Amino acid sequence: MDCQNHWLITTSFTIVFIGKMLDMTPPITIYDSPFSVKETIDRIENILRERGVTVFARIDHCLGARQAGLDMQDEELLIFGNPEIGTNLMLENPAIGIELPLKVLAWSDESCTKVAHHKLEGFTNEFGIRQHEAVISKMAASLIAIVAAAISKPLTTK
Repeated sequence: MDCQNHWLITTSFTIVFIGKMLDMTPPITIYDSPFSVKETIDRIENILRERGVTVFARIDHCLGARQAGLDMQDEELLIFGNPEIGTNLMLENPAIGIELPLKVLAWSDESCTKVAHHKLEGFTNEFGIRQHEAVISKMAASLIAIVAAAISKPLTTK
C-alpha cells in the first residue's frame, strides 16, 4: 500500500470515528441539587438504607486530594447495590461487573451542587442483558426516583 492510500484510509477512519464520538450522548444523567455535596450524598445514602440497599463505600475525593497536597472542589462518590440483583446480572454477563455496584457522584460546581449517575437503560444493549431486561429497567427507575427524592426540598407544613 502506498503512502497516499494509507493516508486516505487513516483519515477516513479518523473522520468516521470522531463523527461517531460527537454523536454520542453522555452515558450519565446530571442533576442540580440545592444542597451541599455532603448533604446531598447524606440524603441519598439515607434513602438507600431506608430501602434496604447495601452501601458499600463512600469516597471523599476532596479529602483524598487534600491528603495528596492538592486542592479540588468538594466531590463525593457513593457506591451501593443489591448483591442478589447484581449477582444475577453478572451471571448473565460477567462484564456488567465493571458497572456494578452502582455509583452516584456529587460535586460542587460554581453555581450549585451537581449529582450524576450512569444511564442504566443502555446496559441492556451494551452488555446483551436479555433475561433481566426488566430488572435493569426497574433499577433505572429506582435510581432516578432516589436521586429526585434526595434533591427535593421537603414540603413545609403549617
